[in-house]
Amino acid sequence: MVESDGERGVEGWIRNENVQPFLALLARYADYAIQGPDWQAVELGLEAVHLAKA
Repeated sequence: MVESDGERGVEGWIRNENVQPFLALLARYADYAIQGPDWQAVELGLEAVHLAKA
C-alpha cells in the first residue's frame, strides 16, 4: 500500500514531550490527578510502541 505524504509526515511524532502536555490537559478536563506511576506507564507504553516499530 502506498503511503500519502500526510501519513509519512506524522511518523515518529509520539514522544514524551508531545504526549505529557496532552495527557495532563485531558486529565484536568476529566478531573483526574496524574501520579508518578501513571507517567511511568505512559513512558513504558511509548517505549514498547517505538520498539515494535523498529
